[in-house]
Amino acid sequence: MSKLTIFIVSSSEGLRIGQALQLSLQGTAKVRLWNQGVFGLGQSNLEALLQAVDSSDFAILVLTSDDEAVSRGTASPVSRDNVIFELGLFMGRLGRTRTFVVYDLGNPPKIISDLAGITFATFDGRDQDLSSAVGPACFLIQEAIRKQLIPDEVWYTDWHFGKKIYHEELSLFKGGCGLLSGMRKLEEERGEAQLFTVQGYNGRGFYWIEYHRTDNVGGGTILLRDIGAGKLKGLITASNCDTGQLRCYTNQWSLGLSQGKRPDYRTEWLRKLGEVV
Repeated sequence: MSKLTIFIVSSSEGLRIGQALQLSLQGTAKVRLWNQGVFGLGQSNLEALLQAVDSSDFAILVLTSDDEAVSRGTASPVSRDNVIFELGLFMGRLGRTRTFVVYDLGNPPKIISDLAGITFATFDGRDQDLSSAVGPACFLIQEAIRKQLIPDEVWYTDWHFGKKIYHEELSLFKGGCGLLSGMRKLEEERGEAQLFTVQGYNGRGFYWIEYHRTDNVGGGTILLRDIGAGKLKGLITASNCDTGQLRCYTNQWSLGLSQGKRPDYRTEWLRKLGEVV
């Protein structure tokens, strides 16, 4: 699996905090700051941000007290409007659990009411050693990422093609708006295993999934429907990149009973479409 990607957003005034976070988290993931080649020539800022969202697994928003807003006669420190907008953008696309907020506990910006109750990571901005100051926040983020690496669902199936028996495992992470990501592991019995990256959508009782080999030389699609009792059934289409042939099969999957444990379940042999009664 490719290394995880974290995207850090801040105002220009909060850039040093973002750099300290990047330094502390570089062993956890590939960390990219908003000012590091994100906004290219010939494209709008929104277009560049959307590309950054799509290429990131997690996001960190640094909220700093850069501006002042007056509400009902009371002035309060607030973060830049564009940072708040980008917080909503990343949270909407990646999900709340994959979007983290960091702010200075000694100089906190006013938090909009819609975000009340969400736990944020904090640091002490009075500490002259920023790398040390953001250490606790980075630990909390690392722990949250570690928990996110545990799949929301793990589906299993066993099938037969020719004289070969295969075991298959589909590990899925659920994001916002029904988005899916994860890994597909295909292992020949007493043979080698292949890994595929997965992306797709879950909604209305269906799973639409596209998978690609991690070496980019093969892939296909899976369309599954929920038939209840922890079972999925549907179609697998797999293209042969050498011959250009397209094969389509039906199969059934079982939901893992517990993390890392394969259920005692074996589906019917996988058959070519058209041979199924």
